[in-house]
Amino acid sequence: MNSDGRDSHPIKRGVWLLERVLHDPPPPPPPSVPDLDTNNPLLANMTLKEKIEHHRNLSACSGCHEKIDPWGVVLENFDATGKWRDMVKVNEAAEPRQIDASSTLPDGTEVADFPAIAEYIRDEKESELMSSIVHHLMMYGLGRELDIIDEQEAKSVEKTFRASGYKFSALIKAIVQSDAFTNRLEHEAELTLGAQAHD
Repeated sequence: MNSDGRDSHPIKRGVWLLERVLHDPPPPPPPSVPDLDTNNPLLANMTLKEKIEHHRNLSACSGCHEKIDPWGVVLENFDATGKWRDMVKVNEAAEPRQIDASSTLPDGTEVADFPAIAEYIRDEKESELMSSIVHHLMMYGLGRELDIIDEQEAKSVEKTFRASGYKFSALIKAIVQSDAFTNRLEHEAELTLGAQAHD
């Protein structure tokens, strides 16, 4: 997931983790910023992590990449198909090198690898993780993006979820009993009428 078909892609993976796991999507990149050119001969002997760091140092949006890249780098032990790997070849002629999946997160926390980031998210980002689960499960249940009113109700659902000790059954029950879910057809009809009136 989130590879280029041949190798991993720490930036895409970092964006995915922020969006889907922590519910903290980064802003979209400016249109003028070029993609990482992995075919640049100056980068031929660099690992993907080193290429990302090089790109970040040259990029006009290094501030954004400092928020994104660390989350993707810790997933470097997973190849383009998600298979675990300990070694990687930076090019066809090179000898395999040990993967360095260590990263310094935006808050300064240093993590060594994927198990370390999983532990960090569990221990330090529990609230963000649970909020993300509520948000995405409500989106799935409603079959659409959440609007402002839904977001307010999601906070109430999250409160119920937290009070239950994060029992998944309590979360499902809170979602299906929410006004957004029980009255979703009426809500969708209102949105359709509003869109038609606007046109």
